[in-house]
Amino acid sequence: MGYDHDPESDLAPLRASLRAWIDPMRAAEPPFVVRDMLGGITAPTLVITGAHDFICGPAWGRLRHEGIADSRLVLLEDSGHLGHIEQPGTFASAITEFTREATHAATR
Repeated sequence: MGYDHDPESDLAPLRASLRAWIDPMRAAEPPFVVRDMLGGITAPTLVITGAHDFICGPAWGRLRHEGIADSRLVLLEDSGHLGHIEQPGTFASAITEFTREATHAATR
């Protein structure tokens, strides 16, 4: 008795599920809009996005950054959605620098 395995048919349900979730996010307007609430964020905010992120890429990162006063935007040039894995050093450095500066500003 052999094992009959078809990787393409195994992946079909996963692909359909991902399309159902991701396709609306690729639209000009996301399925829910909270941009008008971003201005209410007063905490120090770091927005990190990967240049090749197909889920929440640079356009969405810029929208968040522009909507949150005094936020910092870091674009990971060689990353997709998993910047902490794809560019761990750059990702960690961005967080370390940001938290160091935010902590210093809070203690002044």
